[in-house]
Amino acid sequence: MQSKDRSNIEAGQDIGERTSWEVMQILEESDKPVEIAGSKIDKPAELFHELKRTIDGVKESLGVELDENNIFFKKLEGNTVGKSSGRGIEIDSCMLLHPTCRLAHVIAHESLHGRTPNEGMIEAYLTSKKYKQEGGLVLTDKYIKAEEFFADFINKIRGDLSFDQAIDKVFKFYYSGKFEDIYKMYYKNYLSDPKAPKSKDKDDLFKQVFPELILNSVGQNVVEPYFPGEN
Repeated sequence: MQSKDRSNIEAGQDIGERTSWEVMQILEESDKPVEIAGSKIDKPAELFHELKRTIDGVKESLGVELDENNIFFKKLEGNTVGKSSGRGIEIDSCMLLHPTCRLAHVIAHESLHGRTPNEGMIEAYLTSKKYKQEGGLVLTDKYIKAEEFFADFINKIRGDLSFDQAIDKVFKFYYSGKFEDIYKMYYKNYLSDPKAPKSKDKDDLFKQVFPELILNSVGQNVVEPYFPGEN
């Protein structure tokens, strides 16, 4: 995941990485400034409580399992502030210096990659879960456009549901592997609408939104994250 905003980065020696469990142990036991993976923490006791609340909050709001030993704080390259990998979630240690709403957004985003590679769906879902707020994470245009494209799709297929209800329903269908139920919403509320744009390929929009479902004959996720609407 990339962010435009990398202010608050504290220069320091790169000492590798720490798991969030190790970070909380260091913070809880320190009564003076400490350095964690190259970022200097001036108020460790205060950050300890904020980090614990943040991780617990993500677990509760998204219903995901987060193992503190599988969340790694380290220095990441470029504007990348978080990424998911086979071993867990990697977060740039600079995020420990940011408002907790930004850190929560990064943890939540990367945790959801265990369920889908679709960047637009992840961001739209997090918007519905109130992870976007004033002073929050500033996303690059690539992520913003992906979310807008996916959100537009949700508005087309939601029928009588609110946006939040529809994205929640689609996300749960996706996570449960009930991809045909997402298509049924698409068919009933969009394709069956006389006002819907006509196309040679009636499933063109669906394919643009979910290429990982269309292109993979067994319905498995692609490995690389995908940005809906991107050529």
